Amino acid sequence: MWLRREIFREEVWGPQQLTHYARGKFDPKDFGVEMERETFTDEICEQFRAHWTIDELLLHPREALNFCDEVRRQRGWYMIPDDIILRTVLTRRKNP
Repeated sequence: MWLRREIFREEVWGPQQLTHYARGKFDPKDFGVEMERETFTDEICEQFRAHWTIDELLLHPREALNFCDEVRRQRGWYMIPDDIILRTVLTRRKNP
């Protein structure tokens, strides 16, 4: 499944754009989410606080994937990749 996701992402955005996203530089609008990045971050972090700590997700990778799927399903943000969702939570933790 991961291989398929990565191939799809590279075909859609290209390797240079993926490197850009990997460094945390993204706009939610790049993924079809029409809101500012700060609001996007607030919504993901609010949903995250109800479930786990980021440290717990590192120990339970399936739960991390389930969390990402839940965010996409509940918010209708189907194009947001897992790493962007998790990176958003990590960034907020480092810079509250």
